[in-house]
Amino acid sequence: MPKYYEIKINSLNLLTMEQQQQRVIEICTAWDLYNNTTEEKQILKFYTELGEYADAVLRDDRDAIIDAIGDMAVCLINAEYICEEISDSYYYNYGTIHDLVVNVCLGDFKTSFNILSSLAESHGTTLDHCLNTVIKVIEKRKGKMINGVFVKDV
Repeated sequence: MPKYYEIKINSLNLLTMEQQQQRVIEICTAWDLYNNTTEEKQILKFYTELGEYADAVLRDDRDAIIDAIGDMAVCLINAEYICEEISDSYYYNYGTIHDLVVNVCLGDFKTSFNILSSLAESHGTTLDHCLNTVIKVIEKRKGKMINGVFVKDV
C-alpha cells in the first residue's frame, strides 16, 4: 500500500484521504489498469492532466479545474502504487519530459529549448522542423485575445 500523505481534509468529505486513495486503487484494479500500464505512462498521463488544468485555469472554468486536479491525483496514486506495490522500483528516471517540466518551472528556457531539441530528435525530427511546421499552421489561424490568451475561431 502506498504511503498516505497528510492533507487537510474538508469536513464535508465522506472519505478520508487514505480511503479515497484506496478507492482509486480498487477501481483501477477492477479496470485491470495495473496489468496494462506502467509508472512511466501514469506520469505521462499526469502531464496531460496538468495541461488540462492549465487550460481550465486560462478559461476560468472551476469545474474543469476541479476535474483536472482530481485526475492528476489519480495519476499520482497510480504511479506510486505501481512503483511501491507492483514493480518494487522506488525510482524511475522520467527523463526528457520530466527534465523539460522542471527547467520550464525554474525559468531556464535555454536548457528547456535544448531538451525540446533532444525530444524532437528522439522522434526522428528536429526542433527546427517542428517549429517550421507549427508556424505554417498558426500563421493562418484566426481568433481573438481573451483574458490574455489567443482563442482560435472555430
